[in-house]
Amino acid sequence: FYPSNFINHGWEQEGNKVFTYFDLPGLTKEEVKVSIENKVIHVYGVQDKTSGNKKSQRSYSYKTFIPKEVDSES
Repeated sequence: FYPSNFINHGWEQEGNKVFTYFDLPGLTKEEVKVSIENKVIHVYGVQDKTSGNKKSQRSYSYKTFIPKEVDSES
């Protein structure tokens, strides 16, 4: 069971490292924030654009559980 704002995300393991990927098209790495709390990873990104008199905003927010086998403290 996943709460509505969580996604069941795939994880890849390479040696003692674990990877997961999130699509945040159009955002730079400076516009993306990542936090980990209580075995949950939260990925959030916002991009504000201004073109002439038009303003727009693109945002993404993902949360997913870290697999229990992963030591998120190290």
